[in-house]
Parts: sequence; structure tokens; C-alpha cells
Amino acid sequence: MYHLFFSNSISHQGFTNLSSSFTNDKNGSYIIRELLQNSLDATIEEAKRDKAVVKFFFEKIFVDEIPGIEDYKKAIKYIEQSFKLSEQEQDILNTIKEELNKEKIDVMYVVDNGIGFDKKRLIAVLSDGISEKSDPNNASGSYGNGHFSTFSSSNLRYVLYYGLNNGKKIFSGEAMLRSFIENGNLKSANGYLLKENRALLEENDIFIEENIPSFVESKLSSDGSVVCSLGFNFFDDKEKFIDIILATIVRNFFISILKEELVVEIYYLDKKYSLSKENLEDIFNNTSNISVFPGFNEVNKFFESYINGKKDIVNTSEGEVEICYKQSDALKIGLCRNGMWITSSMPSPLNKGSFTDFKPYNILILPHKNTEFARLIRRAEGNLHKDIKYNRFSDDKIGKNKRKRLNNALKEIREYLYGKLEKFESEEININIPKLHIPIVEKSSGNVSTKRFSNKTKKVKENIYTNAPAQKIEIKHKNKKSKNKLYLNKSIEFSKFWAKHNPKQKTAKLIFYSDIDKEIGLVLKVDTGKDITCDGFGVTNNEKIKINKAVKNNKKCEIIQGNIINLGKIKKDEKIELNIEYKFDFNDDYIINYEFRDIVREKDE
Repeated sequence: MYHLFFSNSISHQGFTNLSSSFTNDKNGSYIIRELLQNSLDATIEEAKRDKAVVKFFFEKIFVDEIPGIEDYKKAIKYIEQSFKLSEQEQDILNTIKEELNKEKIDVMYVVDNGIGFDKKRLIAVLSDGISEKSDPNNASGSYGNGHFSTFSSSNLRYVLYYGLNNGKKIFSGEAMLRSFIENGNLKSANGYLLKENRALLEENDIFIEENIPSFVESKLSSDGSVVCSLGFNFFDDKEKFIDIILATIVRNFFISILKEELVVEIYYLDKKYSLSKENLEDIFNNTSNISVFPGFNEVNKFFESYINGKKDIVNTSEGEVEICYKQSDALKIGLCRNGMWITSSMPSPLNKGSFTDFKPYNILILPHKNTEFARLIRRAEGNLHKDIKYNRFSDDKIGKNKRKRLNNALKEIREYLYGKLEKFESEEININIPKLHIPIVEKSSGNVSTKRFSNKTKKVKENIYTNAPAQKIEIKHKNKKSKNKLYLNKSIEFSKFWAKHNPKQKTAKLIFYSDIDKEIGLVLKVDTGKDITCDGFGVTNNEKIKINKAVKNNKKCEIIQGNIINLGKIKKDEKIELNIEYKFDFNDDYIINYEFRDIVREKDE
């Protein structure tokens, strides 16, 4: 017999602890990509198999079948009695009680053909999902199919783990609830499904190896692992959750699938959905309207670059990197690591601003596995593996050395690309905008020349909203009597955009062509290329740049907060010429990055 044990604790912990909420709560994109990446690691990296086969099953089971359910219900009872809960915690508790009052609950199983679990690996999973792999530096996340992310998919906050390793069975589970008082003792928020209440140590015989629930055991017939989410919440979108899973997989793992390292099968309501190299492109396009991370527009061009672009191998000082590149209508630089999509926002010196002299390309960077470059990139990623930041390295001597090494490797890739990509002609830049005369500023002298553009051009594409999350950042403007609050919202990327700046005269000129009706803000950021601790676009010290004057189509613009310009309402089919004068105290070369943002207005209450 086994129980769900809650040990004594010396500190309080709530339902909304940092560990269980880092996945952005019920965000299917993050949950699925973390589950898949860990299954991929367990199969390719750990078990050394050629192909990971990951299966999703969705079933209903009786509540009374849940192992340790009586201990779980007792913990919920004590939680209700122990403390006055916040409104948010009460909502969570109400959801749990609704599940417990059902006769049957929904369950999601994620099954892989990886290395499975042994004591050491299962202890690592239950110990806050710490990495426990033969080569943890190459791994993309915590072992065990996304330990914390799985809890966000469970209305009961209860996850079961079952594995076969060399045919040997092992089973356990964890409930991540809230601390409570039982018989005058403060109990931990975390309950563990064990044979006896002893510490999670390898020498302790605490894990279950027999009498494993059939609804879990039946999912494996050979080595591998099962992760079971009890009270599956369908990511709060039961009608589209299958499409959410499919869209997330094809956008995050198109490299692994195209290299035939990953096959996914989904079983739901007597229907099977298969995802492999053969149908990847169809699913990729058919789920283009599904909103998940990353967005379709963010990865679509990189998908094309990998399939139809040029492919080169670059030998950096930190190991080999595969580069895929293809000319396009807008510059995009992205990176996948270990077969998973990471980011399209590379830090300096491989940011967009480093390629202003070149024709637009889609550039996809693929670090080879088992290289120092892959390890450095992994260290610079966050918990969600969706961006790269230098400041994730420690500030000690070792961290600074790794930071420098990654920066040098990125410089080597940049220099290689400089020799491969096609530059704009030195005298003029052709922008495919019909029936326009556009003054062009030459890079060397700052003189203006005029070029008449051909009428035989392709239709300008619609502007593209990037997949940066909406951020309502309040901005203050000079009209203090205004009853409206201004906010910067979504980023906007124009398909036809050109800019040059004169560092000596502290001036910049922008030309773009709009096919939208929006009130737009423009944020100027500076990349000096000197501070390698910068992140995002490689931007350093935004506050140092101060816009003195901005003129749009011969009309003066409002300057907001020093480095933000309110361009006002941009009309459809309008050509915009913007001249900027600014102040920036820096003597060496630098790059200005331009970010257009949607402006929203809300009345001040």
C-alpha cells in the first residue's frame, strides 16, 4: 500500500508559488513544448535512439481510481480549515473541489520511448525538476517531460510518473498544493506518492514498483516514460486544444521533425492524429491561424529557409554551426537548438541592426549538438527557452568568460555572413514602392540623390504584427490637460522599411510605406556593440539617446519620454518620410534600432 505524504514544514507556501506559475498558467504553448523537448532529450540524448516517438492519450478515469486520493482529499480539507485564503487561492481551491466532486475526470498522458526512469532520475524530477542527465549541458530543460509545466495542465495540480528502464518498473507522483496545519504541525505544500514517508534519497527504498494503477501501466510495453496530468484542463480551450498541440509542435520542432528525429501521435475520442515529416508542411499551414508561441509569421520564413535556402557549415571557435539563409522581403534572424525553436530576436553582434547594409534575408542558425556553442546558448536561455540574454551568465570570472566566448562566436557567424550575403548597391537602395520619388541618403557622405522607381513591382504586402506579447506601457506626453492615457501596445513590423543615420551629425532618416490605419509610436534604441551584457536587440542604455526633433512629412511630431516619437495616425497608402535629430554621447560607431508600436488611448478615470 502507498500514500500521498505531506512532510512537516517550517515555512508557508501558497497555491501560487513561483515554481508552479512560471509557465504562464495553462498556456498550452509552453506546456507542450516543454513536454516535447524533455521527451526528445530522454530519447535522443539519453537513450541514444535515432527517433523519438511521443504519444498523447486523453481518457477519463474514476476519481476513486487515483492513487493516494484519500490523502489528497484530507489535505484539501485541512487547507480549507487552516487559513483564510486569498481570492485567487479560493478560485484554485474551488476548481479542485469541482474536479473531486465528479465521478470521472479527464486525464492527459504523454508517453515516450526514451530512457525511462530509475531512482536517480525520478528523484531529480521530484526535486523541483532539476536536471539529471548523462550530459546536462546539452539538455534543453529539466528531466521528466517538463516537471513544473505539467502541473499547469492539471486542475488537481497532481501529476503521476511511471517509467520502464531496462524493463524495471518505477512509479511515483506529486501533488503541488498549499501548506496546511494538521494536528498542530505545519505541513508542506508538496505531497509525494511513496511507499513510506522518507527522504528522497537514492538509498531509500521508497518508490513503487508493483501494484501500479492499470490506467498508467498499460501505456508502456517497452522502455520509456509516462507523465500523467490528472484533471486535465484542455488549456481552457476544449474545442481547439488539439490544434493548439499540433501548432505548437510544428512551429517549435519543425527541425526535429524534418530531420526525422521526432514523430508525434495524438489519440482523442477514437481518432488518431499523426505528425511526421510527410505531413508536416500541411499541418504547419493548416494551423496558421492558431494563436500559440511562436506565432506563425515568426517562424514561417525560417521554415522556408530551411527547406529551400542555402545551407552552410560554419566552424566557430566554439564548434560547428549550420546556417540556412534565403533572400526575403524583410530581414529575420532566428535560432533553433537541439531541434527546438528558441528565438527570432538575436542579441548583438548578431542582431538585425548589424545587417543594415545587406539585402533582406531570412537567416536560421542551428548549433550542432554536443558543441560548446550549443552549451553556451543553452546557458543564455531562460526557463522557457524562448530568448537569449547575456545577463543570464554569472558575474564571476567564469560567467564573464562564457559571455565573452558566446559573443565572439556570434561575431564569427556575423563575419561569415558578411562574406555570403548580398549587399545593397553603394549608390542607391531600391525599395519596391510604385510611383514614388524617394530621396535616398548615401551612407558615406550623407548627400541626397533621387531614384525613380519602376511601376513594375510586386504589390506591397500587408504589415505584419510581430509575435511580441502585448505590453501596455504607459507613456507620458506634454499635453498635461489631456484626459487620455497613452500606452504602447503591440509591435508592428512594416514589410517595406528603410533607414539610415549619420552618427557624426546625430541625424536619422526613415522611409516606409503604410497600408494600415493606426496611431503609431516609434521607439529608438541604441546598440553600441561594446557592452556584451546587453540583451534583446543588443540595446544598451536607452535613456542616453534623446530625440531633439522629429519631422514627419514636413510636420513636427510629439516627442514622448526622450526616445519615443508619437507619429500620430498613419493613413492607409501613405508614404512616410521621417527626419530625426537626436543627442547621444558616444564617440565610436553605433547602430540605432527602430521599433514601431501600436498606440492605444484610454480615458483617465
